[in-house]
Amino acid sequence: MKKTHRGYADKRHHALKLILDHLPPGRIAPYSDREIAGIVCISKTTVGKLRREAEAKHLTWADVAPLNEAQRNRLLNKPPCVPPRKRHPDWDHIHAELQRPNVTRQLLWEEYRALDPVNTISYQSFAAHYRRYLGTLPAVMKQTHPPGERVEVDYSGGGTSYVDVGNKRVKVSLFVAALPSSSLIFAVASPSESVSDFIEAHVRMFEFFGGLTYAIVPDNLKAAVITPGPHPYFSRGFRDFCNHCDVQPLPARVRHPKDKPTVECSVRQVKTRILARLRDRTFRSLDELNQGIVDMLTELNDRPMIKDDRSRRERFESMERATLRPLPDHTYAYREFIELPPVGTNYRVKINGHDYSVPHDLIGKTLDARLSATTVEVLHERQVVASHPRSHERGGQTVNRDHMPPHHRAQADRNPDGIQAWAAEVGGPVQTFVTHHFATVQPFRALVVAEDVKRLVRKHSIETVQDACQRAINLRCLTLSSLERFISNGATQKRLPSSRSRTRTARPTSVNEHAPERHAQTAPRLRTHDHGHLPETVVQESQEPDQVQR
Repeated sequence: MKKTHRGYADKRHHALKLILDHLPPGRIAPYSDREIAGIVCISKTTVGKLRREAEAKHLTWADVAPLNEAQRNRLLNKPPCVPPRKRHPDWDHIHAELQRPNVTRQLLWEEYRALDPVNTISYQSFAAHYRRYLGTLPAVMKQTHPPGERVEVDYSGGGTSYVDVGNKRVKVSLFVAALPSSSLIFAVASPSESVSDFIEAHVRMFEFFGGLTYAIVPDNLKAAVITPGPHPYFSRGFRDFCNHCDVQPLPARVRHPKDKPTVECSVRQVKTRILARLRDRTFRSLDELNQGIVDMLTELNDRPMIKDDRSRRERFESMERATLRPLPDHTYAYREFIELPPVGTNYRVKINGHDYSVPHDLIGKTLDARLSATTVEVLHERQVVASHPRSHERGGQTVNRDHMPPHHRAQADRNPDGIQAWAAEVGGPVQTFVTHHFATVQPFRALVVAEDVKRLVRKHSIETVQDACQRAINLRCLTLSSLERFISNGATQKRLPSSRSRTRTARPTSVNEHAPERHAQTAPRLRTHDHGHLPETVVQESQEPDQVQR
């Protein structure tokens, strides 16, 4: 019989028909397996398998003829032997665990296998399935950083420690910074992660780089960011530092460490290349610990990198140092910011137990204080309204006279120091007159006389009182009554008409024409409170009384 060439399914169908048709037309006996294999062009083994399946299930051609190909396969073929699928881990959990420090795929596979040693996949299958899982993750952005544009900063988890004088181990935080363009690394141990220590680390960082970048990329720690988000609210100390250096903070997004990948990688480098090598050394102070870090950091920055066989230092010197901006003229000194309660009626604010004055027109206003090591500045609406030297005396007060209302200032000046300061401001004979009284009697008795002199200045002009004091000094009559009489006589003489003065000068000489000279010779001694002597300047001015009388 001529062989036919059909599809494999058709061949099986034809073979099955020849098997089940026990006596085909023109045949005395059924076809053998070899004959059917030759007719249909399939193997004798396949024909034998079909015959055994049909005999086992007692099939006839009438049972098979109406079936389609899929139904015939299910009827004649054995069900596939599918091995049981082994338990797979949660790949999201595996990926999250691998982001944690010091966690490896081998460790996670061992933990996964320990739960069910039999129904687990091998490590090779574990690694292959994890690589396929990584292919389902979102695309990763390749960032480019122009030289000198920004610096990324972060604190290393875990930190390190030193032993103090009391043999007590003190834990410190490790501050790490990196320039993304050259990958130059800076590291320093800080006592804590407070605002002051965070800013101090930044000051040392920029000094290490020798210049300023345009932006800082920190984490969202409280020392830098109070409220994270699209418009973050920075701590006042960190904002003040950035304003001083003219640097813009650009914090990373919350839970997005890939926003600062360079410093994240640098933290790992510092841990493995510096802290791991210092693990067996004992440091007795923070400065000693930082010196050890500096030595290792120099070696790390001078180590050639794999990607271009150049060190971080070489890359920095060749491509990034020239792009940094110069450092500020003055090194930043940390200043603490304090929110103050409303100003009381005594126009004073209390800072660390000490009272400082503010302008009296700010009573009832809410102010802020900016504290440095030596200065206290009080701000209203971000403007400095008062500045005082910082004092650590609890219960004391520092007052600026200019902050007082006028009547308070006048009352405050009613003391020997205040009145002498006023006399020094006026100067001339008035100062000599007042100083003489303070030098000859006890201060508070002289205070009464000085206040009367001040009253005379307010009542008359300053020139009138200066002339009267000069006349009292020349005549050695430094009493208040003499001063008032000289002022009164001077005012009377100014009111006399010029014709009367001409008549007086034209009258004949009398026997008493030398009365002024006799009066000067017979004048009693200077009347003072204690009959003391005048200062030397006063004596020199009064050596020629005749000229004064004339």
